[in-house]
Amino acid sequence: AVESAIKEINSRLKKIYKKYKGEELDGAKLFPMVFNDDINKTLFVAGNLDEQSGRDEQEGFRFLLLGIWKALRNPKAHENLEVDKNKAYESIVFASLIMNKIDECLQNQKMEE
Repeated sequence: AVESAIKEINSRLKKIYKKYKGEELDGAKLFPMVFNDDINKTLFVAGNLDEQSGRDEQEGFRFLLLGIWKALRNPKAHENLEVDKNKAYESIVFASLIMNKIDECLQNQKMEE
């Protein structure tokens, strides 16, 4: 379930990124571009980039996205690992946080999937 949740984030972001940026990226190449610090390259703006707190939020979500891909999805995808129930629950809640932020950014930026 954890791997599937993260793959769904990737799939969703791939479609949105291609629609708005015209480029098809995936996983480790896609995720840093979603909340990029370069306003011309980024897909989403997490906070007010004119203020330090907004730039910090942007950077934080960039790192969270890349972290969910590398730390939670990659080990499970490349090895036959078992995830205990509590860690699986935490990971799915984390994936939900990311999906909610995507929803928020789409709404705030008046974008559609």
